[in-house]
Amino acid sequence: MEEGIRIIITAPRMKTGHYANECPEAQNGNGNGSSRKKPNPFNRGQVNHVNVEEVEAQPDAVIVHALKTWRHFLIGNHCEVYTDHKSLKYIFTQKELNLRQRRWLELIKDYDMRLHYHPGKANVVADALSRKSHVNTLMTGELPKELAEDLHELCLEIVTRGYVAALEIQSTLMDKIREAQKTDKEIATIKEKALQKLQEKWKSTAAPYPAMYSSFLGGIILDPAMMALPIDDHMVHRGHGVFDTAMLLDGHLYELDTHLDRFLRSAAQAKVGTPFPRDTLRSILVQMTAASGCRKGSIRYWLSSGPGDFLLSSSGCPGPAFYAVVIPSDYAQCRHGVRAVTTSVPMKPPLFATMKNVNYLPNVLSIMDAEERGAFASVWVDEQGYVAEGPMVNVAFVTQGGELVLPVFDKILSGCTAKRMLALAPKLVEAGLLKGVSTQHITAADAKRSVEMAFVGSGLPVLPIVEWDGQPIGDGKVGKLMLALSDLLWEDMKSGPDRVAVPYK
Repeated sequence: MEEGIRIIITAPRMKTGHYANECPEAQNGNGNGSSRKKPNPFNRGQVNHVNVEEVEAQPDAVIVHALKTWRHFLIGNHCEVYTDHKSLKYIFTQKELNLRQRRWLELIKDYDMRLHYHPGKANVVADALSRKSHVNTLMTGELPKELAEDLHELCLEIVTRGYVAALEIQSTLMDKIREAQKTDKEIATIKEKALQKLQEKWKSTAAPYPAMYSSFLGGIILDPAMMALPIDDHMVHRGHGVFDTAMLLDGHLYELDTHLDRFLRSAAQAKVGTPFPRDTLRSILVQMTAASGCRKGSIRYWLSSGPGDFLLSSSGCPGPAFYAVVIPSDYAQCRHGVRAVTTSVPMKPPLFATMKNVNYLPNVLSIMDAEERGAFASVWVDEQGYVAEGPMVNVAFVTQGGELVLPVFDKILSGCTAKRMLALAPKLVEAGLLKGVSTQHITAADAKRSVEMAFVGSGLPVLPIVEWDGQPIGDGKVGKLMLALSDLLWEDMKSGPDRVAVPYK
């Protein structure tokens, strides 16, 4: 047992790569290492009385011996050999060789190596030879006996640091095809005909969207025939993208910066890059809205890992893409009540629920579930029985004690409009209409005992809920407190401080 521990803690330490070997002259031994007086070996050994004379007569035996010993490391790798025997540098060009030298030369030629003369006075530690960034050398050596014993007594081990590197080889065929298509006359003709057909289609139909931006096409697009995404965009076929929305009211974008900050946080979570810095993204959104001429509606924008191929990984995509569109809408305050149901569709895990990514299949299925059951929308309740959120909105309650309560945002999307409601609601507390404002975990059972309930989202901004799972909320009518909160938000959207004026021409 003791012998096994000694072997382990005194084992050589190796770093593989291109190898450098120092072969100093030895009086009664062979070795290669850091010092002429005391080699730091990747091999050293005592020469017995039988071969001392041969070693002194043939100093290149040290090199041959080292190459043989470390053959399994050196074959297939380039090797730099340094020796203080100046005559050895001529062995490859020497015209007359004895039999032993010929035999050694045949062996040496099996290795990819270069032989260098290194004066004995400059024969310092072999590690100095590895300092160039383009050379990784083999460094081995035994621990000093005293240090090995101390490590053994203290039950310590030496743990080396490593790194993982990967080399990916990709075909340049697709890039060559794209470049060739730019100057191909036949391709240009096909594109022109396809565009004409699309334009003819839209001539008889009102354009649904007045403006779009595409980093793929490189600008703001007003022609509806050109408003399209590449089919090989990873956001399209893999869902690798994020999005957000900002409302447009009376020619002003509401809470654009707040939504844009959340947008970029979601992109970082989803490991989606951006082709432009934040200020440029913001400027594009404002300019696109101005170019559209639209003064009421919303803008929606996306960051995608980009077009490139149909693989799972986006590593083959040249770069991320940014898209945006203006959506006209004559929306107004929601002052009527709606019905809601608890959905049976599983809610998204917190990682995906807290980022605004394009994977909205659970949201789609949950609202379809609600519609099939005669309700406006659904509500998610988590495994612990706590209320979570709606399919694309937050949920708010007014308790029997007169407190405004919203579910905690730790496992659900942090709604910008919901947070703005929490910031404005204290005005109703000051007016004596509410007793307090908070976010907390609230069970579905307690929530159904509330006197008022509502969906809260950018496009609503507050939509009262009068019935949940067939049970009336409060007296089953639209409550005055939710309408008061709706008025606060609507006034903030029309004249509040967090608005960006669109510079229409």
